[in-house]
Amino acid sequence: DKGIQEYVDAARLIKKDNSNIRFQILGFLDVDNQTAVLRSDVDSWVEEGIIEYLNATDDVRPFIEKSDCVVLPSYREGTPKTLLEAGAMGKPIITTNVEGCKDVVDDGVNGYLCKVRDYNDLAKKMNKKKTMNLFEIYDYIEKLEKRLKRVERRLNKKKYK
Repeated sequence: DKGIQEYVDAARLIKKDNSNIRFQILGFLDVDNQTAVLRSDVDSWVEEGIIEYLNATDDVRPFIEKSDCVVLPSYREGTPKTLLEAGAMGKPIITTNVEGCKDVVDDGVNGYLCKVRDYNDLAKKMNKKKTMNLFEIYDYIEKLEKRLKRVERRLNKKKYK
């Protein structure tokens, strides 16, 4: 239900053109859930060089901090805590256009929304992220706005002396 197969297929597609990009998966495997990801599948993807498996954790923050982007191509969700944490940490998010996930992303502003169960669309959005870091752009705009306000204050002081 988390869209892991789409994530792997999108990663495989992107790695054809750029083998330097790293794709990582964090989370529990082989849990008592019929839709759970099997360890044998993950081992196969790791051996193929498509993904790195980071194991499971109760605290995702250190992993989010080290990432360039957080991807969750889920089929259905409540409001994902991981996406809330990623947003709070200023990380771009790529997720599906489903309830819960889409509530965390302003498409094209703090991340991208992709179609559900569509690894081609997911890869397209991941490639967009590769070429444009939205948060660097917004940080730059914020710095420009601060500079403009300082200049405006100086001009107003001169004007009203």
